[in-house]
Amino acid sequence: MANYRDQEETRQVKLLQADVFSGDCGNGDYGGIPRPFVLDNPQLNLWEGVRENALRYFKKNRIQWWNPSADCSQPTGHLLSSQIACLNHLFFIRHREDYATKFLLSHDPEIERAVIFDNGNYDDGYVEFEFIGSRDNPIPVYLNEVKEYAAVRGTQCTSIDAALLGLTKSGEKRLFLFEWKYTEENKDQNNYDKNPKRRERYDHLIRDMACFCNWSDIKALYRGGFYQLMRQTLFGRLAVEKKIYDVSSYKHFLAIPAANTDYREPSWLTNTIENEWKKYLKEPNTFMCITPQKLLCPVIRMSGTDKIANYLQKRYCN
Repeated sequence: MANYRDQEETRQVKLLQADVFSGDCGNGDYGGIPRPFVLDNPQLNLWEGVRENALRYFKKNRIQWWNPSADCSQPTGHLLSSQIACLNHLFFIRHREDYATKFLLSHDPEIERAVIFDNGNYDDGYVEFEFIGSRDNPIPVYLNEVKEYAAVRGTQCTSIDAALLGLTKSGEKRLFLFEWKYTEENKDQNNYDKNPKRRERYDHLIRDMACFCNWSDIKALYRGGFYQLMRQTLFGRLAVEKKIYDVSSYKHFLAIPAANTDYREPSWLTNTIENEWKKYLKEPNTFMCITPQKLLCPVIRMSGTDKIANYLQKRYCN
């Protein structure tokens, strides 16, 4: 039986014949070899309703595209890219306060409204992508990953796929962090022994920050998909401690398609990744695993979303 990734690859390739990608026939370059699941024109991987704005946004903010086969200044044509999936799902709410507010309120009843990111002439919307903190105060510095002002969004440091700001009813700002998965597998990797530098960066933060309640076996926090969640949890706590955008709290979401059970319920765990990860958190309610469909459902029902709703249904079976 084919796994989820193989199933999605087959389905995405079939969409080439359904004219979802403006006539692109695939067989684009991937690792120097033409692949049927890679678009010849990678820009067509983005929904046409956000394509030009997304390209401009990445260029303006010098954000690196995930593109292992080509220039990282251009998006990948790989149809299974989770970075592309995140943009296709969330970019359309970036300049709409009503959409962004509905989006946050549906997942946090304490929110009064979405707040625009104020980062000079750079990020100026309700959603930031490949988020590393404010332009002049990048959080990867506090994670011991880069030197001051050396962080590059989207590469070689902890970047959050998407982030939003919300104003609570009590008048405080809350940061919302979103990690996006598509067809990725959650393999049982030993990230603790693999690279000693990782221990030097994060071990003391794990012990010192008020994040984790169960780290007697600290190596467990570096295991498989936990390694990324651990860094993002530290990221959220540091954002609060350093008052990035004056936030006083955060919430952390892991978006995974329901059918991707390889990631949601990996063989190396006896439970779901959500339930297992929450056991390590002092504040388990700050974390949620959610499907893209459930994440966007309240917004997709709003006026003016017919085109994006139809696209997401075709493209990702939302």
